[in-house]
Amino acid sequence: FERTFELTQDWCGKAAGKRTELVCDGLDTIADIYLNGEFLGRADNMHRTWRFDCSGRLKTENVLIIKFTSPITWIANHPVSEGRKISYTACGCMPGSQYIRKAHSMFGWDWGPQLPDMGIWRSIGLECRHTAVFSDVNVSQYHEDNKVRLSVEAKVELLGADDALCVGTPIADVLLGSGVFGGAAVEVLIFVKSPDGEIIAEKQINLSNSGKVSAEFDISKPQRWWPNGLGAHPLYTVDVMLCDVNGRTLEEKQLRIGLRTLTVSREKDKWGSEFAFVINGVKIFAMGADYIPEDCIYSRIDRQKIKYLIDTAADSNFNCLRVWGGGYYPSDDFYDLCDEAGLIVWQDLMYACNIYDIDEAFEENIIAETMDNVRRIRHHACLGLICGNNEMEMGWEDWADVSCHSGILRADYIKQFEYILPKAVKNTVVQTFYWPSSPSNGGGFVSPNDENHGDTHYWDVWHGQKPFSDYRKYYFRFCSEFGFQSF
Repeated sequence: FERTFELTQDWCGKAAGKRTELVCDGLDTIADIYLNGEFLGRADNMHRTWRFDCSGRLKTENVLIIKFTSPITWIANHPVSEGRKISYTACGCMPGSQYIRKAHSMFGWDWGPQLPDMGIWRSIGLECRHTAVFSDVNVSQYHEDNKVRLSVEAKVELLGADDALCVGTPIADVLLGSGVFGGAAVEVLIFVKSPDGEIIAEKQINLSNSGKVSAEFDISKPQRWWPNGLGAHPLYTVDVMLCDVNGRTLEEKQLRIGLRTLTVSREKDKWGSEFAFVINGVKIFAMGADYIPEDCIYSRIDRQKIKYLIDTAADSNFNCLRVWGGGYYPSDDFYDLCDEAGLIVWQDLMYACNIYDIDEAFEENIIAETMDNVRRIRHHACLGLICGNNEMEMGWEDWADVSCHSGILRADYIKQFEYILPKAVKNTVVQTFYWPSSPSNGGGFVSPNDENHGDTHYWDVWHGQKPFSDYRKYYFRFCSEFGFQSF
């Protein structure tokens, strides 16, 4: 893929000697990036945002080339270590999908065709950062009877006493935003807005030597967020602005949040142990479905298509959607629309029906992927839980073509989903429930598909060719997958 783009001399002059990055939100998947004939770096994960340093390499006329490697060639040539041979392939899928961080269902599934495409599937832009930049902004909430305390934390990286800022330049449009800013001293302004847009709290904070700021806000008589069918879904806005000493904005982050508590109860009872979402102290019965990509060609998935699906789900009395682990991490539009519709999101991480060989490079890659995506979605009211994978714990315990693999790979499963990934999630978001697999009884290969503990997948109707009346025999604590496949 190749294109040229132009920058003004003024922009290039202000960017000279400053940190400039090419930001790629969606490269699918193995890609080498070249700017004006120079190699910037390689991407190898469809699910990550990639940043490449192009400081001092930009001119008024530029050529960007991205060379993609066939994913089929890539997985076919992947080396296999001693004792780590993997023979298992999911139903309908091409062999080797576990060796590449790409949506598994692109390689085929029991419901979809084998279309392992490649290319640019999300936006690309230039960012020229000066003076200071947010490295993180997070909001936590603590609830009392008639009050919610918001804790807002921001981390700021000082870049020096520079005189310009050009942020988020989309190459597709080459629209350049710039301003002149003097001095390295910065401050953070925080505004909290009610659902009707009124500013109900604000603070101005000077940056500390640690590069961190924090502030707390008490919201009395809070309008709480409820799932579809249980109440309204009001959304507050937390606006965090990074400004220089002259009050000019260096960067701004806007987070829409819902005031609610949301976790999972695993309380024991006479049948076993429940698995129930608890929203604002109320246990609910989840009603919904698994969400898979709306289209096998991801570039055709847009806000309109997502909105139609979510509106239909809400109209059908759903209160929950499970983002299934064999697809992709949806766009911000998906989570915004779920916030607005009152749909709780069960968020799988993108691993499904597979076996993974954990080496140092793979571990670093999946940690970065997890933190990228959890940081992006953690503030959303709809986020109910984060789950490690789809059906892999059950596979190791119950599927002969999985359990026959080496003990080394079985140990890698525990390492990945009960240590590496939950730690990465915990380091990124504290207030969201983590579940190691779906289905599961909490991990450790202990009866992972037990109808009386944790969540359950039930496919004997269709896969097992049993009649629809068979569903009436069971009282699953949380049936996170069941169904009958259409043509």
